[in-house]
Amino acid sequence: MRVRLTWLLWLVAVGGADEATANWAEPVPGTLSVDASLQADAPSIATIGSTPYVAWEEVDSAGRSLIRVKRLEASGWASVGGALNVSTSRDAYSPSLASVGDVPYVAWEEYDGSHFQIRVKRLEAGSWTAVGDSLNISTARDASVANLASVGGVPYVTWHEDDGTRTQIRVKRFDGSQWQAIGGPVNFSGTMPARFASVADVGGVPYLAWEEADGTAQQIRVARLDAAGWTHLGGSLNVSGTQDASRPRITSVAGVPYVAWTEDAPPGSQVHVKRLDGATWTPVGSALNMATDDFTSSPYVAGLGSTAFVAWGEGIGDHAQLFAKRFDGNAWVPVGATLNISTAFNASYPGVTTVGGVPYVSWDEYDSPTTRQIRVKRLEPDIVGESATPSLTGATLTAQIDDFGLPLPIAFEYGSTAAFGTATPLQTTTGAGASTVTQDVGGLTSGTVYSYRAFGSDGTRQTSLGATQTFTTTAVAAPGVPVLTALKLTPATFRASKGTLVTYNDSVAATTTFTVQRPTVGRRKGGACVKARKRPPKAKRCTRYAKMRSLTHADVAGANRFRLKDRKLKPGAYRLRAVPRNSAGAGKAVTKRFRVKRR
Repeated sequence: MRVRLTWLLWLVAVGGADEATANWAEPVPGTLSVDASLQADAPSIATIGSTPYVAWEEVDSAGRSLIRVKRLEASGWASVGGALNVSTSRDAYSPSLASVGDVPYVAWEEYDGSHFQIRVKRLEAGSWTAVGDSLNISTARDASVANLASVGGVPYVTWHEDDGTRTQIRVKRFDGSQWQAIGGPVNFSGTMPARFASVADVGGVPYLAWEEADGTAQQIRVARLDAAGWTHLGGSLNVSGTQDASRPRITSVAGVPYVAWTEDAPPGSQVHVKRLDGATWTPVGSALNMATDDFTSSPYVAGLGSTAFVAWGEGIGDHAQLFAKRFDGNAWVPVGATLNISTAFNASYPGVTTVGGVPYVSWDEYDSPTTRQIRVKRLEPDIVGESATPSLTGATLTAQIDDFGLPLPIAFEYGSTAAFGTATPLQTTTGAGASTVTQDVGGLTSGTVYSYRAFGSDGTRQTSLGATQTFTTTAVAAPGVPVLTALKLTPATFRASKGTLVTYNDSVAATTTFTVQRPTVGRRKGGACVKARKRPPKAKRCTRYAKMRSLTHADVAGANRFRLKDRKLKPGAYRLRAVPRNSAGAGKAVTKRFRVKRR
Protein backbone atom coordinates (compact mmCIF):
# COMPACT_ATOMS: atom_id res chain seq x y z
CA MET A 1 0.00 0.00 0.00
CA ARG A 2 1.30 3.45 -0.95
CA VAL A 3 2.19 5.77 1.94
CA ARG A 4 0.98 9.38 1.57
CA LEU A 5 3.11 12.19 3.03
CA THR A 6 1.41 15.34 4.27
CA TRP A 7 3.14 18.71 3.85
CA LEU A 8 3.77 19.11 7.57
CA LEU A 9 3.25 17.05 10.70
CA TRP A 10 1.68 18.64 13.75
CA LEU A 11 1.05 17.26 17.20
CA VAL A 12 -2.63 16.28 17.29
CA ALA A 13 -4.17 16.91 20.67
CA VAL A 14 -7.47 15.63 21.97
CA GLY A 15 -9.97 18.18 23.18
CA GLY A 16 -10.07 21.94 22.71
CA ALA A 17 -12.92 24.35 22.21
CA ASP A 18 -14.68 24.59 18.86
CA GLU A 19 -14.48 27.93 17.14
CA ALA A 20 -17.71 28.71 15.32
CA THR A 21 -17.97 31.47 12.76
CA ALA A 22 -21.22 33.20 11.94
CA ASN A 23 -20.46 33.58 8.26
CA TRP A 24 -19.07 30.14 7.31
CA ALA A 25 -21.63 27.38 7.85
CA GLU A 26 -21.98 23.74 6.86
CA PRO A 27 -24.89 23.24 4.41
CA VAL A 28 -25.60 20.03 6.33
CA PRO A 29 -23.79 19.58 9.66
CA GLY A 30 -21.47 16.61 9.76
CA THR A 31 -18.95 14.69 7.69
CA LEU A 32 -19.31 13.61 4.06
CA SER A 33 -17.23 10.51 4.72
CA VAL A 34 -18.85 7.17 3.94
CA ASP A 35 -17.40 5.67 7.14
CA ALA A 36 -16.60 8.29 9.77
CA SER A 37 -14.51 5.78 11.73
CA LEU A 38 -11.87 5.65 8.97
CA GLN A 39 -9.56 8.06 7.13
CA ALA A 40 -10.74 10.36 4.33
CA ASP A 41 -8.48 12.78 2.50
CA ALA A 42 -7.80 15.14 -0.43
CA PRO A 43 -11.28 16.39 -1.41
CA SER A 44 -12.03 18.13 -4.70
CA ILE A 45 -15.17 20.25 -5.10
CA ALA A 46 -16.98 21.47 -8.24
CA THR A 47 -20.36 22.83 -9.28
CA ILE A 48 -22.30 20.63 -11.70
CA GLY A 49 -25.31 22.56 -12.96
CA SER A 50 -26.45 24.26 -9.78
CA THR A 51 -25.31 21.50 -7.41
CA PRO A 52 -22.04 21.16 -5.47
CA TYR A 53 -20.27 17.78 -5.89
CA VAL A 54 -17.31 16.58 -3.83
CA ALA A 55 -14.84 13.79 -4.68
CA TRP A 56 -12.25 12.41 -2.24
CA GLU A 57 -10.19 9.38 -1.30
CA GLU A 58 -11.31 7.24 1.65
CA VAL A 59 -9.91 4.10 3.25
CA ASP A 60 -12.36 1.21 3.48
CA SER A 61 -12.53 -1.53 6.13
CA ALA A 62 -10.05 -3.62 4.12
CA GLY A 63 -7.51 -0.80 4.19
CA ARG A 64 -7.89 0.14 0.50
CA SER A 65 -8.07 3.76 -0.60
CA LEU A 66 -11.20 4.31 -2.72
CA ILE A 67 -12.43 7.31 -4.69
CA ARG A 68 -15.88 8.49 -3.52
CA VAL A 69 -18.27 11.21 -4.73
CA LYS A 70 -21.24 12.88 -3.07
CA ARG A 71 -23.54 15.75 -4.07
CA LEU A 72 -25.70 18.08 -2.01
CA GLU A 73 -29.40 17.21 -2.18
CA ALA A 74 -32.42 18.44 -0.22
CA SER A 75 -32.00 15.56 2.24
CA GLY A 76 -28.26 16.12 2.68
CA TRP A 77 -25.06 14.82 1.09
CA ALA A 78 -25.95 11.80 -1.08
CA SER A 79 -23.53 9.27 -2.58
CA VAL A 80 -23.22 9.40 -6.35
CA GLY A 81 -22.69 5.83 -7.50
CA GLY A 82 -20.20 3.56 -5.80
CA ALA A 83 -16.40 3.67 -5.61
CA LEU A 84 -14.81 4.94 -8.85
CA ASN A 85 -11.75 2.67 -8.67
CA VAL A 86 -11.09 0.53 -11.74
CA SER A 87 -10.36 -2.17 -9.17
CA THR A 88 -11.59 -1.79 -5.60
CA SER A 89 -8.77 -4.12 -4.54
CA ARG A 90 -6.23 -1.45 -5.57
CA ASP A 91 -5.44 1.91 -3.98
CA ALA A 92 -6.54 5.16 -5.64
CA TYR A 93 -5.57 8.70 -4.65
CA SER A 94 -5.83 12.42 -5.40
CA PRO A 95 -9.17 12.81 -7.20
CA SER A 96 -9.77 15.91 -9.32
CA LEU A 97 -13.43 16.74 -10.06
CA ALA A 98 -14.71 19.08 -12.78
CA SER A 99 -17.85 19.90 -14.75
CA VAL A 100 -17.60 19.26 -18.48
CA GLY A 101 -20.82 20.33 -20.17
CA ASP A 102 -22.63 19.98 -16.81
CA VAL A 103 -21.45 16.36 -16.55
CA PRO A 104 -19.22 15.32 -13.61
CA TYR A 105 -15.76 14.09 -14.64
CA VAL A 106 -13.22 12.73 -12.13
CA ALA A 107 -9.50 12.06 -12.72
CA TRP A 108 -7.27 10.24 -10.22
CA GLU A 109 -4.22 8.01 -9.86
CA GLU A 110 -4.67 4.28 -9.22
CA TYR A 111 -2.22 1.45 -8.61
CA ASP A 112 -2.53 -1.42 -11.11
CA GLY A 113 -0.28 -3.87 -9.26
CA SER A 114 2.97 -2.50 -10.61
CA HIS A 115 2.56 1.22 -11.34
CA PHE A 116 0.24 4.15 -10.76
CA GLN A 117 -2.02 4.98 -13.72
CA ILE A 118 -4.04 8.14 -14.41
CA ARG A 119 -7.72 7.27 -14.83
CA VAL A 120 -10.84 9.28 -15.75
CA LYS A 121 -14.53 8.49 -15.36
CA ARG A 122 -17.71 10.46 -15.95
CA LEU A 123 -21.22 10.08 -14.62
CA GLU A 124 -23.65 8.50 -17.11
CA ALA A 125 -27.22 7.54 -16.11
CA GLY A 126 -26.21 7.40 -12.45
CA SER A 127 -23.13 5.19 -13.00
CA TRP A 128 -19.46 6.02 -13.35
CA THR A 129 -18.22 5.14 -16.84
CA ALA A 130 -14.57 4.99 -17.87
CA VAL A 131 -13.44 7.72 -20.28
CA GLY A 132 -10.78 5.85 -22.22
CA ASP A 133 -8.07 3.74 -20.63
CA SER A 134 -4.96 4.79 -18.71
CA LEU A 135 -3.72 8.25 -19.65
CA ASN A 136 -0.08 7.44 -18.84
CA ILE A 137 2.46 8.12 -21.56
CA SER A 138 3.97 4.81 -20.43
CA THR A 139 1.93 2.35 -18.36
CA ALA A 140 5.28 0.97 -17.16
CA ARG A 141 5.98 4.24 -15.32
CA ASP A 142 4.32 5.87 -12.29
CA ALA A 143 2.03 8.85 -12.87
CA SER A 144 0.71 11.01 -10.04
CA VAL A 145 -1.52 13.92 -8.96
CA ALA A 146 -3.90 14.36 -11.88
CA ASN A 147 -5.64 17.69 -12.32
CA LEU A 148 -8.74 17.95 -14.53
CA ALA A 149 -10.43 21.00 -16.07
CA SER A 150 -12.91 21.79 -18.79
CA VAL A 151 -11.32 24.08 -21.39
CA GLY A 152 -13.79 25.33 -23.97
CA GLY A 153 -16.04 22.38 -23.11
CA VAL A 154 -13.24 19.81 -23.64
CA PRO A 155 -11.74 17.80 -20.75
CA TYR A 156 -8.02 18.40 -20.22
CA VAL A 157 -5.92 16.43 -17.71
CA THR A 158 -2.42 17.25 -16.51
CA TRP A 159 -0.18 15.21 -14.21
CA HIS A 160 3.47 14.42 -13.54
CA GLU A 161 4.96 11.14 -14.75
CA ASP A 162 8.29 9.43 -14.14
CA ASP A 163 10.28 8.87 -17.34
CA GLY A 164 12.93 6.76 -15.61
CA THR A 165 15.16 9.75 -14.87
CA ARG A 166 12.88 12.54 -13.66
CA THR A 167 9.21 13.48 -13.42
CA GLN A 168 7.71 15.31 -16.40
CA ILE A 169 4.57 17.43 -16.74
CA ARG A 170 2.18 15.78 -19.20
CA VAL A 171 -1.15 16.89 -20.70
CA LYS A 172 -3.90 15.10 -22.61
CA ARG A 173 -7.33 16.08 -23.85
CA PHE A 174 -10.27 13.89 -24.80
CA ASP A 175 -11.40 14.24 -28.43
CA GLY A 176 -14.67 12.33 -27.89
CA SER A 177 -13.21 8.89 -28.55
CA GLN A 178 -9.67 8.86 -27.15
CA TRP A 179 -7.13 10.82 -25.14
CA GLN A 180 -4.70 12.85 -27.25
CA ALA A 181 -1.31 13.93 -25.93
CA ILE A 182 -0.80 17.71 -26.22
CA GLY A 183 2.86 17.98 -27.14
CA GLY A 184 5.66 16.36 -25.19
CA PRO A 185 6.77 17.19 -21.66
CA VAL A 186 5.81 20.76 -20.70
CA ASN A 187 8.81 21.17 -18.37
CA PHE A 188 10.73 24.44 -18.52
CA SER A 189 13.95 22.42 -18.51
CA GLY A 190 14.41 18.97 -20.04
CA THR A 191 16.89 17.99 -17.34
CA MET A 192 15.00 18.93 -14.17
CA PRO A 193 12.08 17.20 -12.40
CA ALA A 194 8.70 18.89 -12.31
CA ARG A 195 5.47 18.03 -10.49
CA PHE A 196 2.09 19.19 -9.11
CA ALA A 197 0.64 20.72 -12.27
CA SER A 198 -2.65 22.63 -12.37
CA VAL A 199 -4.69 23.39 -15.53
CA ALA A 200 -7.25 26.15 -16.07
CA ASP A 201 -9.44 27.59 -18.81
CA VAL A 202 -8.47 31.24 -19.41
CA GLY A 203 -10.60 32.66 -22.20
CA GLY A 204 -11.00 29.24 -23.81
CA VAL A 205 -7.23 28.55 -23.76
CA PRO A 206 -5.52 25.99 -21.46
CA TYR A 207 -2.94 27.43 -19.04
CA LEU A 208 -0.69 25.27 -16.85
CA ALA A 209 1.14 26.05 -13.61
CA TRP A 210 3.57 23.67 -11.90
CA GLU A 211 6.64 23.48 -9.68
CA GLU A 212 10.03 22.59 -11.18
CA ALA A 213 13.56 22.35 -9.81
CA ASP A 214 16.30 24.52 -11.31
CA GLY A 215 19.27 23.14 -9.36
CA THR A 216 18.84 25.72 -6.58
CA ALA A 217 15.19 25.61 -5.53
CA GLN A 218 11.73 24.62 -6.71
CA GLN A 219 10.39 27.32 -9.05
CA ILE A 220 6.79 28.05 -10.10
CA ARG A 221 6.36 27.98 -13.88
CA VAL A 222 3.44 28.71 -16.24
CA ALA A 223 2.79 27.74 -19.86
CA ARG A 224 -0.02 28.42 -22.35
CA LEU A 225 -1.12 26.26 -25.28
CA ASP A 226 -0.64 28.12 -28.57
CA ALA A 227 -0.84 26.97 -32.17
CA ALA A 228 2.84 26.05 -32.05
CA GLY A 229 2.55 24.16 -28.76
CA TRP A 230 3.24 25.03 -25.14
CA THR A 231 4.66 28.54 -24.66
CA HIS A 232 6.34 29.34 -21.37
CA LEU A 233 5.11 32.66 -19.96
CA GLY A 234 7.84 34.66 -18.31
CA GLY A 235 10.36 33.14 -15.97
CA SER A 236 9.95 31.86 -12.44
CA LEU A 237 7.06 33.31 -10.42
CA ASN A 238 8.97 32.83 -7.15
CA VAL A 239 9.33 35.82 -4.88
CA SER A 240 12.79 34.48 -4.07
CA GLY A 241 14.58 32.27 -6.59
CA THR A 242 16.59 30.66 -3.80
CA GLN A 243 13.59 29.44 -1.79
CA ASP A 244 11.45 26.40 -2.62
CA ALA A 245 7.95 27.10 -3.94
CA SER A 246 5.28 24.42 -4.23
CA ARG A 247 1.68 23.40 -4.94
CA PRO A 248 0.66 26.11 -7.45
CA ARG A 249 -2.97 26.55 -8.39
CA ILE A 250 -3.95 28.52 -11.50
CA THR A 251 -7.35 30.00 -12.32
CA SER A 252 -9.05 32.71 -14.36
CA VAL A 253 -10.28 35.84 -12.60
CA ALA A 254 -12.28 38.00 -15.02
CA GLY A 255 -10.34 36.51 -17.94
CA VAL A 256 -6.89 37.02 -16.39
CA PRO A 257 -4.66 34.13 -15.20
CA TYR A 258 -3.94 34.16 -11.45
CA VAL A 259 -1.55 31.76 -9.71
CA ALA A 260 -1.33 31.04 -5.97
CA TRP A 261 1.42 28.99 -4.30
CA THR A 262 3.28 28.53 -1.03
CA GLU A 263 6.95 29.50 -0.77
CA ASP A 264 9.54 28.97 1.93
CA ALA A 265 10.35 32.05 4.01
CA PRO A 266 12.29 30.76 7.05
CA PRO A 267 11.33 30.16 9.78
CA GLY A 268 8.03 29.38 8.00
CA SER A 269 6.48 29.68 4.55
CA GLN A 270 4.14 32.16 2.86
CA VAL A 271 1.25 32.15 0.41
CA HIS A 272 1.69 34.39 -2.63
CA VAL A 273 -0.46 35.30 -5.63
CA LYS A 274 0.54 36.75 -8.98
CA ARG A 275 -1.40 37.61 -12.13
CA LEU A 276 -0.32 37.94 -15.73
CA ASP A 277 -0.22 41.58 -16.90
CA GLY A 278 0.71 41.35 -20.56
CA ALA A 279 3.93 39.35 -20.46
CA THR A 280 4.77 40.13 -16.82
CA TRP A 281 3.77 38.33 -13.66
CA THR A 282 2.68 41.01 -11.19
CA PRO A 283 2.27 40.44 -7.43
CA VAL A 284 -1.35 40.64 -6.23
CA GLY A 285 -0.94 42.24 -2.82
CA SER A 286 1.56 40.95 -0.30
CA ALA A 287 1.79 37.55 1.38
CA LEU A 288 -1.59 36.27 2.59
CA ASN A 289 -0.41 34.66 5.85
CA MET A 290 -2.21 35.35 9.07
CA ALA A 291 1.26 35.29 10.72
CA THR A 292 4.52 35.73 8.77
CA ASP A 293 6.42 32.95 10.59
CA ASP A 294 3.79 30.20 10.16
CA PHE A 295 3.95 27.24 7.80
CA THR A 296 1.41 27.26 4.97
CA SER A 297 0.04 24.65 2.58
CA SER A 298 -2.07 24.00 -0.51
CA PRO A 299 -3.41 27.46 -1.43
CA TYR A 300 -6.45 27.35 -3.72
CA VAL A 301 -7.22 30.47 -5.78
CA ALA A 302 -10.63 31.01 -7.37
CA GLY A 303 -12.43 33.83 -9.12
CA LEU A 304 -15.64 34.94 -7.45
CA GLY A 305 -16.91 37.10 -10.27
CA SER A 306 -14.19 39.72 -10.66
CA THR A 307 -12.81 39.13 -7.15
CA ALA A 308 -9.80 36.92 -6.43
CA PHE A 309 -10.41 34.58 -3.48
CA VAL A 310 -7.87 32.28 -1.82
CA ALA A 311 -8.26 29.52 0.78
CA TRP A 312 -5.20 27.89 2.35
CA GLY A 313 -3.90 25.97 5.34
CA GLU A 314 -1.70 27.57 7.98
CA GLY A 315 -0.12 26.30 11.18
CA ILE A 316 -1.47 28.25 14.13
CA GLY A 317 0.18 27.02 17.30
CA ASP A 318 0.19 23.22 17.21
CA HIS A 319 -2.51 22.78 14.56
CA ALA A 320 -3.25 23.54 10.92
CA GLN A 321 -6.21 25.82 10.32
CA LEU A 322 -7.94 26.93 7.14
CA PHE A 323 -8.38 30.59 6.27
CA ALA A 324 -9.82 32.56 3.37
CA LYS A 325 -9.12 36.03 2.01
CA ARG A 326 -10.41 38.18 -0.84
CA PHE A 327 -8.53 40.83 -2.78
CA ASP A 328 -10.26 44.23 -2.55
CA GLY A 329 -8.12 45.82 -5.26
CA ASN A 330 -5.46 46.98 -2.82
CA ALA A 331 -4.93 44.30 -0.20
CA TRP A 332 -5.99 40.83 0.93
CA VAL A 333 -8.90 41.03 3.39
CA PRO A 334 -9.92 38.11 5.66
CA VAL A 335 -13.32 36.56 4.99
CA GLY A 336 -14.34 35.44 8.45
CA ALA A 337 -12.22 33.56 10.95
CA THR A 338 -10.89 30.00 10.63
CA LEU A 339 -13.06 27.54 8.69
CA ASN A 340 -12.10 24.61 10.95
CA ILE A 341 -14.85 22.67 12.63
CA SER A 342 -12.47 22.53 15.60
CA THR A 343 -9.22 24.42 16.07
CA ALA A 344 -7.99 21.52 18.21
CA PHE A 345 -7.37 19.40 15.07
CA ASN A 346 -5.51 19.72 11.77
CA ALA A 347 -7.28 20.72 8.53
CA SER A 348 -5.83 20.65 5.00
CA TYR A 349 -6.41 20.44 1.22
CA PRO A 350 -8.97 23.22 0.68
CA GLY A 351 -10.93 23.43 -2.56
CA VAL A 352 -13.26 26.22 -3.73
CA THR A 353 -16.26 26.44 -6.01
CA THR A 354 -19.17 28.85 -6.40
CA VAL A 355 -22.84 27.91 -6.58
CA GLY A 356 -25.08 30.74 -7.76
CA GLY A 357 -22.43 33.23 -6.65
CA VAL A 358 -22.02 31.66 -3.19
CA PRO A 359 -18.53 30.33 -2.35
CA TYR A 360 -18.32 26.73 -1.07
CA VAL A 361 -15.09 25.40 0.45
CA SER A 362 -14.19 21.73 0.97
CA TRP A 363 -11.31 20.28 3.02
CA ASP A 364 -10.31 17.35 5.20
CA GLU A 365 -10.01 17.64 8.98
CA TYR A 366 -9.15 15.34 11.84
CA ASP A 367 -11.89 14.90 14.43
CA SER A 368 -9.76 12.61 16.61
CA PRO A 369 -6.08 11.64 16.68
CA THR A 370 -6.81 8.79 14.24
CA THR A 371 -9.81 9.71 12.05
CA ARG A 372 -10.07 12.37 9.37
CA GLN A 373 -13.32 13.63 7.82
CA ILE A 374 -14.39 15.45 4.65
CA ARG A 375 -16.04 18.79 5.42
CA VAL A 376 -17.78 21.53 3.43
CA LYS A 377 -18.82 25.04 4.39
CA ARG A 378 -20.34 27.91 2.44
CA LEU A 379 -20.31 31.65 3.02
CA GLU A 380 -23.72 32.79 4.26
CA PRO A 381 -24.72 36.45 4.67
CA ASP A 382 -25.48 37.70 8.16
CA ILE A 383 -28.99 39.16 8.23
CA VAL A 384 -28.53 41.84 10.86
CA GLY A 385 -32.00 43.41 10.84
CA GLU A 386 -35.35 43.42 9.01
CA SER A 387 -38.22 45.88 8.72
CA ALA A 388 -41.33 46.51 6.63
CA THR A 389 -43.22 49.63 5.58
CA PRO A 390 -46.80 48.53 4.77
CA SER A 391 -49.27 50.23 2.47
CA LEU A 392 -52.90 49.51 1.62
CA THR A 393 -52.15 46.52 -0.66
CA GLY A 394 -48.40 45.96 -0.29
CA ALA A 395 -45.22 46.73 1.62
CA THR A 396 -41.57 47.68 1.20
CA LEU A 397 -39.42 44.97 2.81
CA THR A 398 -35.94 45.93 4.04
CA ALA A 399 -33.01 43.92 5.38
CA GLN A 400 -29.63 45.01 6.72
CA ILE A 401 -26.98 42.58 5.46
CA ASP A 402 -23.32 41.87 6.21
CA ASP A 403 -21.91 40.12 3.11
CA PHE A 404 -18.27 40.12 4.32
CA GLY A 405 -17.11 42.00 1.24
CA LEU A 406 -18.45 39.56 -1.39
CA PRO A 407 -21.66 40.02 -3.42
CA LEU A 408 -24.15 37.45 -2.14
CA PRO A 409 -27.70 36.63 -3.33
CA ILE A 410 -30.56 37.76 -1.05
CA ALA A 411 -34.36 37.54 -1.30
CA PHE A 412 -37.48 37.78 0.88
CA GLU A 413 -40.30 35.32 1.46
CA TYR A 414 -43.72 36.31 2.74
CA GLY A 415 -47.28 35.11 3.18
CA SER A 416 -50.38 35.26 5.34
CA THR A 417 -48.93 32.52 7.60
CA ALA A 418 -45.48 31.68 8.96
CA ALA A 419 -45.22 29.11 6.16
CA PHE A 420 -44.79 32.10 3.80
CA GLY A 421 -45.49 30.68 0.33
CA THR A 422 -44.18 33.50 -1.90
CA ALA A 423 -40.55 34.45 -2.55
CA THR A 424 -39.25 37.57 -4.26
CA PRO A 425 -36.61 37.39 -7.01
CA LEU A 426 -33.00 37.12 -5.85
CA GLN A 427 -30.92 40.26 -5.82
CA THR A 428 -27.23 40.59 -5.07
CA THR A 429 -25.70 42.61 -2.27
CA THR A 430 -23.14 45.29 -3.10
CA GLY A 431 -20.16 43.39 -1.73
CA ALA A 432 -19.36 46.39 0.45
CA GLY A 433 -19.76 44.54 3.76
CA ALA A 434 -22.69 46.26 5.45
CA SER A 435 -25.48 47.05 3.00
CA THR A 436 -29.26 47.44 2.83
CA VAL A 437 -31.52 45.42 0.54
CA THR A 438 -35.12 46.46 -0.22
CA GLN A 439 -37.96 44.87 -2.16
CA ASP A 440 -41.49 46.13 -2.92
CA VAL A 441 -44.28 43.55 -2.81
CA GLY A 442 -47.90 44.08 -3.84
CA GLY A 443 -51.21 42.37 -4.46
CA LEU A 444 -51.90 42.01 -0.74
CA THR A 445 -55.17 42.34 1.14
CA SER A 446 -55.69 45.50 3.15
CA GLY A 447 -55.92 45.28 6.93
CA THR A 448 -54.21 41.85 7.00
CA VAL A 449 -51.25 40.49 9.00
CA TYR A 450 -48.41 39.02 6.91
CA SER A 451 -45.28 37.13 7.93
CA TYR A 452 -41.95 37.71 6.18
CA ARG A 453 -38.21 37.20 6.47
CA ALA A 454 -35.05 37.74 4.43
CA PHE A 455 -32.92 34.79 3.36
CA GLY A 456 -29.67 34.07 1.57
CA SER A 457 -29.60 31.65 -1.35
CA ASP A 458 -27.26 29.96 -3.81
CA GLY A 459 -29.99 30.03 -6.44
CA THR A 460 -31.33 26.59 -5.49
CA ARG A 461 -31.02 26.26 -1.71
CA GLN A 462 -31.67 28.75 1.06
CA THR A 463 -28.55 29.53 3.07
CA SER A 464 -28.96 31.89 6.03
CA LEU A 465 -32.43 32.81 7.32
CA GLY A 466 -33.56 36.03 8.95
CA ALA A 467 -35.91 36.04 11.92
CA THR A 468 -39.60 35.73 11.04
CA GLN A 469 -41.28 39.13 11.30
CA THR A 470 -44.82 40.43 10.71
CA PHE A 471 -46.45 43.54 9.29
CA THR A 472 -50.08 44.60 8.83
CA THR A 473 -51.28 46.24 5.65
CA THR A 474 -53.22 49.45 6.25
CA ALA A 475 -57.02 49.16 6.49
CA VAL A 476 -59.47 50.78 4.10
CA ALA A 477 -60.90 53.87 5.85
CA ALA A 478 -64.71 54.25 6.04
CA PRO A 479 -65.76 56.76 3.37
CA GLY A 480 -66.77 60.23 4.53
CA VAL A 481 -69.45 62.49 3.05
CA PRO A 482 -68.17 63.59 -0.38
CA VAL A 483 -67.08 67.17 -0.89
CA LEU A 484 -67.00 68.79 -4.34
CA THR A 485 -64.53 71.56 -5.11
CA ALA A 486 -63.23 73.48 -8.11
CA LEU A 487 -66.40 73.08 -10.20
CA LYS A 488 -65.73 74.79 -13.55
CA LEU A 489 -67.32 74.98 -17.02
CA THR A 490 -64.96 75.65 -19.92
CA PRO A 491 -66.18 77.74 -21.68
CA ALA A 492 -68.80 79.31 -19.45
CA THR A 493 -70.61 80.66 -22.54
CA PHE A 494 -71.18 78.26 -25.40
CA ARG A 495 -73.46 77.13 -28.19
CA ALA A 496 -75.87 74.33 -27.25
CA SER A 497 -74.70 72.29 -30.23
CA LYS A 498 -71.07 72.31 -29.06
CA GLY A 499 -71.51 72.07 -25.28
CA THR A 500 -68.92 72.69 -22.58
CA LEU A 501 -66.35 70.76 -20.52
CA VAL A 502 -67.29 70.28 -16.85
CA THR A 503 -64.37 69.69 -14.44
CA TYR A 504 -64.31 69.32 -10.65
CA ASN A 505 -62.71 67.44 -7.75
CA ASP A 506 -64.42 64.96 -5.45
CA SER A 507 -62.95 64.08 -2.06
CA VAL A 508 -63.96 60.40 -2.32
CA ALA A 509 -65.52 58.03 -4.80
CA ALA A 510 -69.22 58.98 -5.09
CA THR A 511 -72.14 59.55 -7.48
CA THR A 512 -72.91 63.17 -8.30
CA THR A 513 -76.26 64.36 -9.67
CA PHE A 514 -76.01 67.36 -12.00
CA THR A 515 -79.15 69.47 -12.66
CA VAL A 516 -79.39 72.12 -15.36
CA GLN A 517 -81.61 74.94 -14.04
CA ARG A 518 -82.98 78.07 -15.69
CA PRO A 519 -83.77 81.17 -13.60
CA THR A 520 -87.41 82.37 -13.61
CA VAL A 521 -89.45 84.97 -11.67
CA GLY A 522 -90.97 83.64 -8.48
CA ARG A 523 -92.62 84.93 -5.34
CA ARG A 524 -91.37 84.59 -1.83
CA LYS A 525 -93.52 82.29 0.31
CA GLY A 526 -92.16 81.75 3.74
CA GLY A 527 -88.54 80.93 3.31
CA ALA A 528 -88.98 79.57 -0.22
CA CYS A 529 -89.18 81.04 -3.70
CA VAL A 530 -92.20 79.48 -5.39
CA LYS A 531 -93.74 79.67 -8.81
CA ALA A 532 -95.62 82.92 -9.35
CA ARG A 533 -99.41 82.74 -10.01
CA LYS A 534 -101.13 84.51 -12.86
CA ARG A 535 -102.44 87.05 -10.36
CA PRO A 536 -99.74 87.06 -7.79
CA PRO A 537 -100.55 88.06 -4.29
CA LYS A 538 -98.82 90.90 -2.63
CA ALA A 539 -95.46 89.04 -2.18
CA LYS A 540 -91.86 89.92 -2.90
CA ARG A 541 -90.41 88.85 -6.17
CA CYS A 542 -87.51 86.35 -6.14
CA THR A 543 -85.44 84.24 -8.55
CA ARG A 544 -86.63 80.71 -8.83
CA TYR A 545 -84.53 78.03 -10.62
CA ALA A 546 -86.59 75.66 -12.73
CA LYS A 547 -85.27 72.18 -13.57
CA MET A 548 -84.50 71.67 -17.27
CA ARG A 549 -82.70 68.31 -17.19
CA SER A 550 -80.46 66.17 -14.94
CA LEU A 551 -77.74 63.51 -15.22
CA THR A 552 -75.45 61.49 -12.90
CA HIS A 553 -71.70 60.91 -12.97
CA ALA A 554 -69.70 58.17 -11.19
CA ASP A 555 -66.87 60.06 -9.52
CA VAL A 556 -63.45 58.86 -8.55
CA ALA A 557 -61.58 60.37 -5.64
CA GLY A 558 -59.74 63.32 -7.10
CA ALA A 559 -60.17 64.95 -10.52
CA ASN A 560 -63.28 64.27 -12.62
CA ARG A 561 -64.54 65.59 -15.97
CA PHE A 562 -67.31 65.16 -18.56
CA ARG A 563 -68.87 67.14 -21.47
CA LEU A 564 -72.24 68.80 -20.99
CA LYS A 565 -74.11 69.06 -24.28
CA ASP A 566 -77.86 69.56 -24.96
CA ARG A 567 -79.18 70.88 -28.27
CA LYS A 568 -82.59 71.58 -26.64
CA LEU A 569 -81.18 74.30 -24.43
CA LYS A 570 -82.35 77.69 -25.66
CA PRO A 571 -80.14 80.74 -25.56
CA GLY A 572 -80.09 82.38 -22.16
CA ALA A 573 -78.74 82.18 -18.64
CA TYR A 574 -78.57 78.87 -16.70
CA ARG A 575 -77.15 77.34 -13.56
CA LEU A 576 -75.53 73.91 -13.09
CA ARG A 577 -76.23 72.42 -9.66
CA ALA A 578 -74.13 69.43 -8.42
CA VAL A 579 -74.96 67.24 -5.39
CA PRO A 580 -72.51 64.35 -4.54
CA ARG A 581 -73.71 61.30 -2.60
CA ASN A 582 -72.23 58.03 -1.25
CA SER A 583 -73.03 55.55 1.54
CA ALA A 584 -72.16 58.18 4.16
CA GLY A 585 -74.79 60.57 2.80
CA ALA A 586 -75.18 63.60 0.52
CA GLY A 587 -72.60 66.32 0.30
CA LYS A 588 -73.18 70.04 0.04
CA ALA A 589 -74.61 71.26 -3.25
CA VAL A 590 -72.32 73.30 -5.48
CA THR A 591 -73.52 75.55 -8.31
CA LYS A 592 -71.98 77.27 -11.29
CA ARG A 593 -73.60 79.72 -13.72
CA PHE A 594 -73.28 79.54 -17.51
CA ARG A 595 -74.87 80.93 -20.67
CA VAL A 596 -76.05 79.39 -23.91
CA LYS A 597 -75.54 81.75 -26.80
CA ARG A 598 -77.31 82.01 -30.10
CA ARG A 599 -76.17 79.95 -33.04
